[in-house]
Parts: sequence; C-alpha cells; structure tokens
Amino acid sequence: MPSTIIPIRLDIDKAKELLAESGVSLPIKLETVVWNTPPYTEFAQAVQSTMSQAGINLDLQVVDGQQWLDRYRSHDLDIWVGLWGPDYPDPHSNVKAFTVNTKDTPDGSEGLADRFGWDAGDLSARAMAAVREQDTDKRRDMYEAIQKEHTDSSPFLYMFQDARKVAIRADVKGLVLGITYSDDRYGGVTKQ
Repeated sequence: MPSTIIPIRLDIDKAKELLAESGVSLPIKLETVVWNTPPYTEFAQAVQSTMSQAGINLDLQVVDGQQWLDRYRSHDLDIWVGLWGPDYPDPHSNVKAFTVNTKDTPDGSEGLADRFGWDAGDLSARAMAAVREQDTDKRRDMYEAIQKEHTDSSPFLYMFQDARKVAIRADVKGLVLGITYSDDRYGGVTKQ
C-alpha cells in the first residue's frame, strides 16, 4: 500500500454517529483475543482505550500462541488482534488471505475472509482473476482496485507495517535479502 494512503482517521463523534445509525445498542462488549507477546498486548490496550470512548468495550483475552491460533482457527472470537505477512513476494499472497472466499479457490482452502465470516462478494472472484492476468499493468490495476474496495468494505483494519532492518559489516558481500525471510539468499555471501 502506498504510504500516502491513510484510509482511516480517528473521529470519535463520527464513530458514535455511525454506531447509532447501525442500531447497535451501546455500550457493547466484544471478546478480543490477543497474543501474549509484545507489542500485540500494547496495541490491543491502546485500541481498547480508544474504542471505549465510543462505547465499545473490549474484553482483552490475552492468551499464549497456541490458544491464539486455536481461537482464530475455530472462529471462536469477536475480534482477533493478529499479525500477518505474505507467504511469497506477490500481491496475491495477501489478497487471497484477506479477500478470497472458499467457493472461489481451486483447492477449497479457507482464508481469513472465511474464518472471520466475511463474504467478499465479487472481490473474491476478481482476486482470482487478477492472479491469472498475464498483462503486468492490467494486473497491477486490478489489484489496486481490489485494495481500494477492500479498504472500504472489509472487516479488517491494518494498523502497522513491519519494517525490517538488517545491519551487515562493510566487508560482507553477496547477501540478498528478500521481501520475506524465506526469500533471503546466503549462498553467495563472502567476507573480505
């Protein structure tokens, strides 16, 4: 996502207005499953404090990694504070996870959209069409359009993007760092 896009801004009054329009009776309490590892606990506490201003009370359930995954996999939660990263360096890795519903996957695999009960509608089929598109410019445009609609309609909020920083000595040559850790290449590393 380009760094100039800020799709969500803090506006407590607008949040209260939207909640009133939705018919939700406030205050409301939501179970929020959080991994017991920093910084996720701190992120969740900050969100809890902010949401309480609009009448949404988060019941933070801080659990270990296994319970965190079990709750996510079993759909046993209202809100899940998690982390996600691409499995491979292509936009489809994240688009499939957050947008594609089981009905549109060739292997019937279940992604985050299904696990959290979100029917992405035609975004799901459009994502599967984008992965098959051979024209690079057209494919990019397809993914950008999906991203814009996803931002406005999905139940997912992306709060932070991890920045990977690696330091190496000046006499180390040939290290290739990929977009994901599995893409790192050490075979050509030499020290002079």
